[in-house]
Amino acid sequence: MKITVRQLKQLIKEQVEEQWKQHAVYSEPEPKVSNDTDDNVLKRMVGKTFSNVQTQEDELIFSINGEPRFKFYHEQDCCEHVEIADLVGDLFDLEGTPLLRAEAVEGSAPEGDTDEFSECVEWTFYKFTTVKGHVTVSWRGESNGYYSVGVTVKDLKDGHYNYGG
Repeated sequence: MKITVRQLKQLIKEQVEEQWKQHAVYSEPEPKVSNDTDDNVLKRMVGKTFSNVQTQEDELIFSINGEPRFKFYHEQDCCEHVEIADLVGDLFDLEGTPLLRAEAVEGSAPEGDTDEFSECVEWTFYKFTTVKGHVTVSWRGESNGYYSVGVTVKDLKDGHYNYGG
């Protein structure tokens, strides 16, 4: 049986999506798809092959040919704190093969995830897929309600960035 490259790509895409559904790790509280600004930079990432993907002090950095290209981070301010709270999967799965999927999903904090100092707690889940596997990076932001807890996603090559506010 002969199949075209297009058919093969579609078959791989369907298999990856099925695996993604089967390996859901979080029971996220009624998530909503992130704002359009994140989507612009995330769309630029899809199809790229990264030589290195790593976390450094609450930053997530994707490199191409050894040069940092995309950076996820939050500039800390008074009365708020944003951090990478969890990472599910192996970042190595995102290296050496094209990124097939990149998406952001936002959710409110589950019951009991706040304390007397934090009036606002938000979660952002960045989900990435290649043929090698899936990775979900969970960012947790808390503030007194007056400061942003969004994650900034920046394309370091051309300076475009999306502020997740």
